[in-house]
Amino acid sequence: MVAGGGGGAAWWVCAWVGLGLLAVVWGSTVLLQIPLHQRLCEAADAGAAERLVGTNWVRTAAWSGRGVLVLGMLVLAARVGGG
Repeated sequence: MVAGGGGGAAWWVCAWVGLGLLAVVWGSTVLLQIPLHQRLCEAADAGAAERLVGTNWVRTAAWSGRGVLVLGMLVLAARVGGG
């Protein structure tokens, strides 16, 4: 329905961008947040806590970008579906 209509290339771009943003979220989680949480579980560490808060903005931005992307896809779907 949507993929076959107008804007098919836009759908693929949105899908790949969304996948890239998800990779950023997962990578940040595995490489940054999990090790910092483990450090905080071992002992109170103000530096680790500050870094955890600071690096969480990477995930916040990526999730926000995915939200904007989904809204764009909904608008595209409404235009394609609405004729």
